[in-house]
Amino acid sequence: TLVHALFERQAARTPHATALVDEGASLSYSALERQANQLARHLQTLGVGPDRRVGLCVRRGMPMIVAMLGILKAGGAYVPLHPDLPAERLGMMLEDSGAVALVCDERSLACLPGGHGAALCMLDEAAAWRQQPDTAPAVALAGHHLAYVI
Repeated sequence: TLVHALFERQAARTPHATALVDEGASLSYSALERQANQLARHLQTLGVGPDRRVGLCVRRGMPMIVAMLGILKAGGAYVPLHPDLPAERLGMMLEDSGAVALVCDERSLACLPGGHGAALCMLDEAAAWRQQPDTAPAVALAGHHLAYVI
């Protein structure tokens, strides 16, 4: 069973239970599910689908979990990028992975090189991904599809 499918089942069973806690803020399973679905749908508009790679340069916290789950739900594979690495190294990793999109936070966006797919800032409150439907996208995935690339 795929990770995001397991999460969807848990969210259906316990929608109001706390899924994440970060620096005093919390997110329920249903809220996390809705946000990840919105992000997944937006990523699909950027060309993310089965085995398509997405750079993930978000500092640890709730946005990182939303991003990881959203990338998986879109069918993509995330490429973890540490925001403290030099921009040249991050650029090489993005190029080498063939990332079609990049999910980052505001702090990370400033240190990333341009020209490596569509950049999506997770913390931008006016971001287009927050306008997407919050239902799970339809993606045909199986165990042989990529989940992450290091």
